Amino acid sequence: MPDSAARIAELEEVAGGPIPLSLRAFFDVVDAVNFNGDHGAIAPRDTEGTADPLMVYGVQDAIDCVESGYGEDEDGESRMYVVAPDALHKANVSGGEAYMIALPAPVADAEVEEEPHGVTFVEYLRIAILGWGGFPGWEQSRAGRPAELDQLKSGLIPF
Repeated sequence: MPDSAARIAELEEVAGGPIPLSLRAFFDVVDAVNFNGDHGAIAPRDTEGTADPLMVYGVQDAIDCVESGYGEDEDGESRMYVVAPDALHKANVSGGEAYMIALPAPVADAEVEEEPHGVTFVEYLRIAILGWGGFPGWEQSRAGRPAELDQLKSGLIPF
């Protein structure tokens, strides 16, 4: 992204310190991703459970979230970057807490809070992309795994 360095610097300024290196790299190369939507096999409407499509809000959303003081602790030293809504909100159902990362975070990779696996950002991406083709909610499904998920994963290079 052409202006990603300036936006990342702005995010670190409003966060009061550095962001995780993994998040910095994601913002610099990808910025944001949103697989939310309807698909007859992968993300069908009105089904039991949810496909939990991969979503990661971009750096401008992170700036806006942190500037709003979302999740600010009592000392004002930590704020939350909302990575994505939870699986139910993605399916337009009132759900739980969003997936979040506490900032500032001077680490290589930070835990994604409220994400059901309790993993770091990179591991969340691995599970969502490499494990489930971008739709990790299928892990909880009692229905059969759609063949389209394997097509989405085909040829991906593990990271």
